[in-house]
Amino acid sequence: MTMMRELIAQWVLMHKHPFIIVEEEGLNNMLKYGIPGWSRVSRNTWHWIYNNWKLNKWVLNFVRLPTPKSGMQIADAIYKCLAEWEIEDKVQTISVDNASSNDVAIRVLKQNFTITRQLSCGGKMSHVRCCAHILNLMVQDGLPQIRRIIDKIHKSVVYINGSEGRLKVFAKIVQQLRLSCRKLILDCKTRWNSTYDMLEIAIKFKEVFPRYKERDEGYKHCPDKEDWVKVEKTDGEKNERCDKYWGQCNFLMVVAAILDPRYKIRVIEFSFPKMYSDVEARANATTVRDTLYEVYGEYANDCQSSSAVRKGTIERVGLEVIPEGSMGGADDWEFDDFLDEVETIEPNKSQLDIYLSEACYKCHGDSENFDALDWWKANPLKYPILYRMARDILAIPITTVASEATFSAGSRVIDTYRSSLSPKIVEMLLCGADWCRILNEVKKGITIQKEPVEIQLPKV
Repeated sequence: MTMMRELIAQWVLMHKHPFIIVEEEGLNNMLKYGIPGWSRVSRNTWHWIYNNWKLNKWVLNFVRLPTPKSGMQIADAIYKCLAEWEIEDKVQTISVDNASSNDVAIRVLKQNFTITRQLSCGGKMSHVRCCAHILNLMVQDGLPQIRRIIDKIHKSVVYINGSEGRLKVFAKIVQQLRLSCRKLILDCKTRWNSTYDMLEIAIKFKEVFPRYKERDEGYKHCPDKEDWVKVEKTDGEKNERCDKYWGQCNFLMVVAAILDPRYKIRVIEFSFPKMYSDVEARANATTVRDTLYEVYGEYANDCQSSSAVRKGTIERVGLEVIPEGSMGGADDWEFDDFLDEVETIEPNKSQLDIYLSEACYKCHGDSENFDALDWWKANPLKYPILYRMARDILAIPITTVASEATFSAGSRVIDTYRSSLSPKIVEMLLCGADWCRILNEVKKGITIQKEPVEIQLPKV
């Protein structure tokens, strides 16, 4: 009966059922059939007990902050949560969106953290700005300027896709102009990236739409030459928006890509020239390289310090019995140091130099399922310093989307008119639900988003 009560608690938490569900007759009749001595659970005496849990990821707190929320209030609330869990001296990074109050909160927390210990890379990696929010800011800078034109192109694609006959006429013009592209894309208005896809494809047909208009009097939404100029200009202005938000962009995003053995430094050499002018691309690439080597230097120094401490400890411990056939103890470590000396190809070449100079890893099979963490886990001896660095950096979230999804309850909003749940109970429900889902390996339900429609042109 005790175990059933605990499982009912997990069931309610995982699936966000109202407490009153435990009083339903059907549920209690079923339980009484299986356990004749079953005593009903009342929502008024509700409690849940959970012991012996072990998690890799925890939602530690869900805290209510009264409005208006200042940066100082946010910092105090976060620090209080960290102190309750006794991890205030273990935090290296905090991922937040781009609200100005968060900037203040992170500045205050960094000041607090530096009092007790040295932050990695001088605190440059402490503040992680949500990459999804940065992308959204870039998009919101560009799309509203051509909203009217976007509507025209959207309606044009809808109209042409309205019948097989229209698609055939459109495809015939495409063939006459000898265009290679053979599809249209209809965007999903809730996904801005699909709008960019629609525009990128539509530009390839900018000579087709006016010719189609001459053949179909019912077509009323044809973009004119000025419209296409604005669309192309907006696409070109992506460079300016990239530059505008570079200061907010996560250095960690770039480093994480470099620490993926499939990309390494090539990801910068490939992408930066597409985003910036030659001068800006070189300057930003230099900034990333310098910071990358700065971080590596700190990890290398830590490893050397750990090695020194280890040797000092051996000298103080003295002798011990070692099983026959094993070198063991100090000899093992001395042999490791010997290998480091005699097997170094280039004394001045660091592990980072060697890693970046080697060819990128080529996936065999499904590259989409490649896990960089698994690759580093299998290579601790080849790059011991980089191994520690990759383990720490690749575990850092570069977006707040996952956290927002964890706390999302759809349209279920708690307000003073509809609920008597206290903030503490709400925190218990959200955190407990996350813990129970991980314990039972249950994924949180996610609303399936609509996908853009890809329209293949018929053969004519």
